[in-house]
Amino acid sequence: MSTTSEQNEPLRPTPSTQDISTAAAAVAAALDGKIQYALVGGAACAVLGSPRAPEALEIVVPKGRTAEARALLKQLPGSFDVEPRTLHTYFKSGQVRVRVELLAPPGMFRDGYDETTPTVLVQDSKIRVLKPTVLLNVKCRTVQEQRTEEGRRAEAMDIVFLLGWCQRNGARPTGDEVPRATIAFVHTFISLLPSSKEHWVNAGYDLVRFCCSFRA
Repeated sequence: MSTTSEQNEPLRPTPSTQDISTAAAAVAAALDGKIQYALVGGAACAVLGSPRAPEALEIVVPKGRTAEARALLKQLPGSFDVEPRTLHTYFKSGQVRVRVELLAPPGMFRDGYDETTPTVLVQDSKIRVLKPTVLLNVKCRTVQEQRTEEGRRAEAMDIVFLLGWCQRNGARPTGDEVPRATIAFVHTFISLLPSSKEHWVNAGYDLVRFCCSFRA
């Protein structure tokens, strides 16, 4: 039972990467084996090892199954709160509250997602994330959709992280997986963030020919 001081202590407004990982593990416990899901966005990068802590845990499920996924989260004892009127969903543990966003195509997740979409399990856990090379393609879209400099910077950090993750784990992206990494996109990205050039090259992007896809 929480003490009075614990109850009065304000919740931390921004979760840490550990908070995100803890929330992701709870999601896995609630959904794994019951519904196809994957972490996406900055939360997926965080559980893969990125030092950036996003403000929310984003989960994608197949079209038409967000209500089912939310019901499964509610069934996990003491982990998730769902506001009755808004259906806003939160993971709460101790003094942290992590917003959980359930997404589904096409409206809330513009990239397709169904039972055939490739995902990976994070090492030593049951946490499922969108395949990092596929997530990289998603990020190439979302970085262009951000309206604030802070948002664009966060998305760019995730792209650089994913390029490094792919290089370190021998998971080179292909042109088929990352079709949004066009000549124009990569050229613009590097012009805005020159330090990213080596990350594109190390991940397999051909800057000599400046081809519009990764080398096979």
